[in-house]
Amino acid sequence: MNKSSQSVGVIGLGTMGGAIARHLVAAGHDLHGLDIDTVAMRRAQQDGVAASHSIAALCDAAATIILSLDSAAAAHAVAVAIAEAGKGNLVIDTSTLALEDKHALAAILAAAGSVLLDCPISGTGAQMAARDAVAYASGPAEGVAAAMPLLEEWGVPSRLATLAGYAGCYAGYVTDLASEWLGSLAPDQLQEVEIFSCGPTPMLKAVAKVAQRFGVPCQVSLEEYMACAVGGCAGCAVRVETPNGPAMKRVCVDGPVFEASSVFPPAA
Repeated sequence: MNKSSQSVGVIGLGTMGGAIARHLVAAGHDLHGLDIDTVAMRRAQQDGVAASHSIAALCDAAATIILSLDSAAAAHAVAVAIAEAGKGNLVIDTSTLALEDKHALAAILAAAGSVLLDCPISGTGAQMAARDAVAYASGPAEGVAAAMPLLEEWGVPSRLATLAGYAGCYAGYVTDLASEWLGSLAPDQLQEVEIFSCGPTPMLKAVAKVAQRFGVPCQVSLEEYMACAVGGCAGCAVRVETPNGPAMKRVCVDGPVFEASSVFPPAA
């Protein structure tokens, strides 16, 4: 990357992008922004965002660029312009486009030496402004690790754990990281915590044990092979503890989300 990570660009300064930009300005970043809406651009300038006159200029000013766009066509046009700038930017796309559109954006950017992170946001612009939104980050490990501080400053606390030795990541299992964090909390803080987990069954079982150890509620999203996916074949049934005793529940229609303690009881 050709610029300091403290220099960030935002393309699309509407309700969501504008909130992200304000959080990053407040965190001390050198923010550069671009929006075809002059009202949004003027509002962002009042919030401390430096206006860029073109995508090429923004790419030159900022190593990391955040996209907050409302259509696949807009995202495609911006990706082409970023690629043409040829600055090797880290591009964080916050949209909820179709997977094929995301793959197309990634290919356009990769051909020019830029990296795309797919970071769709769950929540409204108002929630982002209140730091109450959730971002799902995926992409090359190095790029995701580099994006973690920015996500933190959006108001989305983020941590990565790995055994592969990637820079900026916790060295160990995610359950080890969770245990360290939970162990650092006071009893009243633990009362505000709930764990949500998805992934392979051995990991979910380990997460359930962490939740039991710290006395916090936990929900797990199970993964099972499904033949019909409508509940007819019962091929995805799992044993679940209920108030009336053990029962077989179908992941496809009764789940996939269950209370962790019902699937992995303390004695399991």
